[in-house]
Amino acid sequence: MPALEKKIVPLINEYHVEFTLITGGEPTLHPQLPAIVKILEKTGTRITLITNGTHLDAVFDEIKDRTDAYMFSLDAGNETLFREIRGLDHFKEIIAWPKRILDHRPYTQVAFNCLLQKKNIGDLVNLYRLVVDLPVDGIFFNVPELKPHCFGRKEAVPEECVKNAILDEKEIALLEENLKRIVELDAGRGKLFQRQVFFDNCVRYFRGLNQQQEKEFNDPDEVCQVPFTSIVIDQSACLSPCFYLPYSVPFGQEEDPVNGDYLGNIRMKMFNDPGLRRKHCSFCLQFQG
Repeated sequence: MPALEKKIVPLINEYHVEFTLITGGEPTLHPQLPAIVKILEKTGTRITLITNGTHLDAVFDEIKDRTDAYMFSLDAGNETLFREIRGLDHFKEIIAWPKRILDHRPYTQVAFNCLLQKKNIGDLVNLYRLVVDLPVDGIFFNVPELKPHCFGRKEAVPEECVKNAILDEKEIALLEENLKRIVELDAGRGKLFQRQVFFDNCVRYFRGLNQQQEKEFNDPDEVCQVPFTSIVIDQSACLSPCFYLPYSVPFGQEEDPVNGDYLGNIRMKMFNDPGLRRKHCSFCLQFQG
């Protein structure tokens, strides 16, 4: 907590940070989550909690008046498939959370996030129809990120994760068909937060994984601006401009990486070198939409 109050809070205030995302791992497992949310609330930043919902009930009463948005991980539209993918048995609890949250605080934002993978590509229409019937703002989709440096990883991506991410051509065709179908179903509803171009790129992404090569999707000017507008402090207490870049330093080092040259140098380097943007960003679909 001292690091939060002495380093992170001044950082939020100095840079007028509008949005703060609390993620993990699973943040509701952190024994000091309510205290963290309370401290962050005082800065005026809008707080989003990204959670799988397993332990939210234990802390909800302490954070419900201070949390502005929730994003729940929901990778399937039925209880059986959800249990198979997540290894957890709380599907009914997750889909009940939006109503509970909004009954308490009606202006809170609530959304779902689905990680596209081998096991759920045939369930996307069912998942979309479930979301439409729930009191949520909508659903995001993203793709597996297999780079070894992401999220402060210190070891290789588990083999099971890689296996679930690699689709054969038949599966890719099914993915493409179902993504087009949910876009059609969403006409006039607005539950999808991403555009058709994102879903087209998802298909290309999985095809690239299948062919074991990375394909550039966009002009560097069209990819996201997260590295220039965000500051990430990961679970290993390292700071970087983005979860998905291989640039990080210990946040507690004596030379302040935020107020020093660290972030500025990396951002200038990426701004001046389109090759770096293409290498690290044009193949990243995490923040497109």
